[in-house]
Amino acid sequence: MEKNENIKESKPIKVAIIIPIFNVQDHLKKCLDSLLHQTYKHFYAILINDGSSDNSLEIAKQYALKDARFFLIDCFNRGVGRARNRGIDFLKGALKDFKEIISLSPPPYPKDVSYIEFLDSDDFLESNSIEQKLTAAQKYNLDIVGAGMRIYSRDYQYIQQSYDLLNNIPKEKVVEGIEVVKASPFEYFHTIWGLLINFEFFKENKIAFIEDIIYEDHNFGIMLFFKAKRVMILKSFLYNCVLSTNSITRPNTINPQRLLLNYQSYLKITNNLIHQNYNEKEAKIIKRYIKKFYLPTTYSMLYELKIRGHNVPELPLKDYKDFLSLKTLIIYYFPSLFGFLKRLKMLLINKNL
Repeated sequence: MEKNENIKESKPIKVAIIIPIFNVQDHLKKCLDSLLHQTYKHFYAILINDGSSDNSLEIAKQYALKDARFFLIDCFNRGVGRARNRGIDFLKGALKDFKEIISLSPPPYPKDVSYIEFLDSDDFLESNSIEQKLTAAQKYNLDIVGAGMRIYSRDYQYIQQSYDLLNNIPKEKVVEGIEVVKASPFEYFHTIWGLLINFEFFKENKIAFIEDIIYEDHNFGIMLFFKAKRVMILKSFLYNCVLSTNSITRPNTINPQRLLLNYQSYLKITNNLIHQNYNEKEAKIIKRYIKKFYLPTTYSMLYELKIRGHNVPELPLKDYKDFLSLKTLIIYYFPSLFGFLKRLKMLLINKNL
């Protein structure tokens, strides 16, 4: 793709990278160094320390006190959804509920941001990531620019490269966001990694993360792409995902507290998706997603809690009569059969490994 000279004009376009931080001392330096090595230098790094108990806060401070482009917001732990929302609020000049802001730059803090991106603090970017996406965004007047990712183990051994949920989207072509959601190879959608997002488009549509849950990017990703009219997925692989063991979505064990959080999160996501305002085309996609993934997954989590002896309130089927599937009905009316089928499925998977 040819270089767009507009990104080198006298008043540079500013990009803000929002990075929630929680107990990632083994990976944070590589993440933040990947920003220092960017070919495009006109960015802000918005670091939100979400109550880390390891050395992550001290590491983040080193960057905030050496480079005026880095802003560290120290907060009490409230989860990645709240942390990302705090980063967004900071850029809007509406930040609340924090301990302190650490930066070489004095107030007023940046309000000249044109694009934002979310970066997980155990991941890192290719050195030309911002420049390539910004070039495309400017040239084609895009709401969202995505790309491929490379996946690494926690000790940075290369595993594979992938477009993940963006695999079925034609590359280097402008498409509507709804087509991206519709083309997901699974019955769910959550992609937000490595996306460069037009901040005016973002603010106009009042998009935010659901707080106090995990998998908060499911609702966010769907709403983001439903609103987007001009989206492009680049052929390049510009985002690097590290499968670190501290990830909230990749725990080593599913303890009772985590299982309850899974259930509460899927229930909240499902109910939120149901009660949004959709046009006819969007409603058809959402109904399919809820019917085939979100609702049966919610009832599956409820089933797991019950067989482990947890006293969890019943979830009446009548509340979801327009979204029922055979799987949900089996879980609800024939839990023993569902348990048997689930064990059989796992046995067959393990046999084929």
